[in-house]
Amino acid sequence: MGLPCYVAIDCKPENGCEIQNAACGQSGIMLRLKLVKTAAEESTTTQVHDEHLLHGTNVLKFLVSPWSFSGRIVCADSYFASVGAAEELKRNGLKFIGVVKTATKKYPMAYLQALELQGRGDRRGLVARDAEGRPSLIACVWMDRERRYFISNAHGLAPGTPYVRKRWRQLDQTLNADPVRQTLVVEQPKLAEVYYDVCGKIDQHNRDRQDTLGVERKLVTTKWDKRVGLSIFSMIVVNTYRMYMGLTYPRGEGRSQKLFYEQLAEELILNKYDAAMRMPRNSNELPTGWGTVLQQ
Repeated sequence: MGLPCYVAIDCKPENGCEIQNAACGQSGIMLRLKLVKTAAEESTTTQVHDEHLLHGTNVLKFLVSPWSFSGRIVCADSYFASVGAAEELKRNGLKFIGVVKTATKKYPMAYLQALELQGRGDRRGLVARDAEGRPSLIACVWMDRERRYFISNAHGLAPGTPYVRKRWRQLDQTLNADPVRQTLVVEQPKLAEVYYDVCGKIDQHNRDRQDTLGVERKLVTTKWDKRVGLSIFSMIVVNTYRMYMGLTYPRGEGRSQKLFYEQLAEELILNKYDAAMRMPRNSNELPTGWGTVLQQ
């Protein structure tokens, strides 16, 4: 009916601990996770810890280390995004797009904030070049509802596919006038298109795990190891659903999550996974599905 919509995304487990994740940008399958520890434990347990890098960059390197030198694009939120992160991932054979908010070291934030933008879709940027004069990084600002600041070594300000939204607008200011449904078309650069196509995958996975599946709410426990175990088990179940949908219904249609979880639970409860096939002692009694064995 045109009423305002409010969406709340559960990003952290209610009864577990904070977990940092890396997910596939296409399927949304959770690929790698890391439990958040104290600062002292981080410096000793993280295999790729480097004291010269920001903490977010060290965590990012750990999460994406299995795909080093693969040339893939890593899209990260402001917790991980910085100039140092883009440079470090480039040294590790990866491309990077991130939204910069607070990690502004070596980032031209003051210059980009001072630029005048005309309205939605307008963008400006600065290019950093290597010793040979080739573009190595781009720092840019893009105007949506508010300014968004990006750092990237994958894509630049080339025009991307505009995004289209349906919005109600109160054009007629007379008393009790009806709002008008308008189509909003906003130009965006290619780096913003790539980033926003995948940036919500982990939030969607969290929503499926905590709200739709809801194991963490139904099996309440006060033991830390069980809470974390439930969170990881729930991630595996959601991954199973996403893998099933990607292989069975690649065009997007298919069964609902709740129905899939019910059928998966039935198969897990009524299973014969522990039963080992044994040859009968009486050679005349063959198990079902076996043919006759001839010996000379």
